[in-house]
Amino acid sequence: MPSTVNLSDADLKRIKAQFVTLDQNGDGMITIAEMRKALSAAGQDYTLKDVQKMVKKADKNGDGRVVWEEFLDMMTEHFQKETVREKSRMLTGRKQRLRSMTKQCKLSNCSTKMVME
Repeated sequence: MPSTVNLSDADLKRIKAQFVTLDQNGDGMITIAEMRKALSAAGQDYTLKDVQKMVKKADKNGDGRVVWEEFLDMMTEHFQKETVREKSRMLTGRKQRLRSMTKQCKLSNCSTKMVME
């Protein structure tokens, strides 16, 4: 079970609001039908098979429905993956700036030390 420690209160509230929106009958579970109806209402045209795959991915106990804990786990994993991607993009940008600075320094024969911010 992923840790929600890295999620802010705002993130948790947003995830809960998404769950409540998808749980259209308020029974604490998102069914395939509820998911498909919500996606369709949002202008997302997924096939039944696609929606079944989505629910199956989140449905840890295999009962065909997604409860709050399962939804939170899935969304936490998503947030963690996004955080890793964001950090990777930042590091890539820093590496590119360092390469550029190094190249400029070589071209101008600079002898001073470079400091990365």
